[in-house]
Amino acid sequence: MANLTQGSDAQDLFAFAVNYNNPIANDDKGKIVPLYNGNIAEIDWRTKTDNVLRRYGYRYDNLNRLKKAVYQKGSSSVQVTDSYNESMTYDKNGNIKSLQRTGEYDDAIYSMSIDNLTTPMTAVNRISS
Repeated sequence: MANLTQGSDAQDLFAFAVNYNNPIANDDKGKIVPLYNGNIAEIDWRTKTDNVLRRYGYRYDNLNRLKKAVYQKGSSSVQVTDSYNESMTYDKNGNIKSLQRTGEYDDAIYSMSIDNLTTPMTAVNRISS
């Protein structure tokens, strides 16, 4: 991803890149895989405030539903584990069944669960005809 300054231009406030088939990020299963079906493999961004590269790498299931988003801060070799990660599960109809998010601080030391949401399949939640 390009830096916030190019040539003699003034520094940009925000830089953003979308990667489909050339991802750099890693997650607990290894390298984020390139995608050739239109799904986003990863996104990168920088802000003028600290000029630190940040990245999300994405994993999908066989039905192209988002399963996991892995947050990474710094260079490609430095990963902040469990900060701002997300994971989802789905029911047979494609509805989100569970969603977990971690975060709180942009630091691996203080990472904590901020969302642990589930949707139990009960009679109240089902649409009856």
